[in-house]
Amino acid sequence: MRPDPHLRDPLTTGRVPYLATATLLAFVALANLLGAEVSRALTREGGQPLDVAWSLCLILGWTLVFASSVMPPGMSGMILERAGLILVSVGATVYGVVLIVGVGGLDGALMLVALDAAAVISCVHRAWELHRRLRWVRHGSRP
Repeated sequence: MRPDPHLRDPLTTGRVPYLATATLLAFVALANLLGAEVSRALTREGGQPLDVAWSLCLILGWTLVFASSVMPPGMSGMILERAGLILVSVGATVYGVVLIVGVGGLDGALMLVALDAAAVISCVHRAWELHRRLRWVRHGSRP
């Protein structure tokens, strides 16, 4: 069986920046789970449950993005990557919100929030591209 021609394009091979971002965030999350203090705001504002949930969200997101990168090109890989990017985006969004709440606004954390927002927007955009491509493949026409 020949692979679907819609799946051989830069969209299915442009995973490296997202994999790198997810990998770095997963290392930070793992350090957090192992006891390193990675964010006072996260620990102070959310407590232990949010700390653990945030870490697990980033680690699971990375796991899915990584799994998608080692799979052969196809719909399954795109579905896994989309799910992983959504989890990474949720984790990064939680961190941004906690940071804003923790410092009482944007004044003390504007650069970190801007970098966090850039990561979220990038991951959400990639997830949306994957979603549109999956619809295209399923329905047989360009969106």
